[in-house]
Amino acid sequence: MGIKAMRSNLRLRVLTALIALPLTLVLLFVLPTTWLAVLVLALLGIGLIEWGRLSEAGTLMSVLLWLIYLLLGPAVFNLPGLVDVDISSPLLIASLMCWCVAAVMVACFPASGRILPPVVRGILGAFLLGSAWLGFTLLKASGGEWLIVWLLLVVWVADSAAYFGGRAWGSIKLAPKVSPGKTIEGAVTGILSAAVVGTVAGTWAGASIPFFSNFEHGVVFWILASLGFSLLSILGDLFVSLVKRVANTKDSGGLFPGHGGVLDRLDSLLPTVPLLALLVQLTS
Repeated sequence: MGIKAMRSNLRLRVLTALIALPLTLVLLFVLPTTWLAVLVLALLGIGLIEWGRLSEAGTLMSVLLWLIYLLLGPAVFNLPGLVDVDISSPLLIASLMCWCVAAVMVACFPASGRILPPVVRGILGAFLLGSAWLGFTLLKASGGEWLIVWLLLVVWVADSAAYFGGRAWGSIKLAPKVSPGKTIEGAVTGILSAAVVGTVAGTWAGASIPFFSNFEHGVVFWILASLGFSLLSILGDLFVSLVKRVANTKDSGGLFPGHGGVLDRLDSLLPTVPLLALLVQLTS
């Protein structure tokens, strides 16, 4: 990619982010939980369409994927508080177990790519996207709006800093067979940058997060939390890259100019949101 193309792409990324930021804040702090649940369900549903295309799923398979996806959120309109904790906790735990398997698959690629037939890829995507929706809804319903903002900051700073750090200093490939453009230097830059921003933001907003009202949430706590979630966000990015690599495509879609599709933009949130929601449930 030439210098002019890179600058044009960067302008598109910044413009998209400037539009998305106020919309995200309105969604979190102005609209009720039901609105967030429905809108995130729709957005991740577009991600599922992208995943189905990457999985080379046929029409019938795509319909079945949508049914699986929607069945993960049956409580949107029917249950008090939108979700039944007794149902959601096992789903979130199962989601994290799937991400443990995903980590092994990333480490073992390309051999692991051969055990991902279209049906398996499709069902896995429906479950992971549905679990992310569940996590967003639970966090909003429990008053964790600031916690979502904190996570978005950590994940997006990690991603952006990794991009620029990789271009400036990158030489050692992180996962060359999965995502050749990612480097260890870029990943370290992203993780450390996220730790700084996450610690500052967490220390400042910690008192506004109900989940942490009964916890000691000093600097060390926020450093460890920022490091952990930024590291996990890389797994989400790499696993979606693996799925795209198997499908032999670069971007999942083109919904967000300069960013690609829904999966390209939200891949890092797929493992981090369910974990954060589960931690809120287990410790509140």
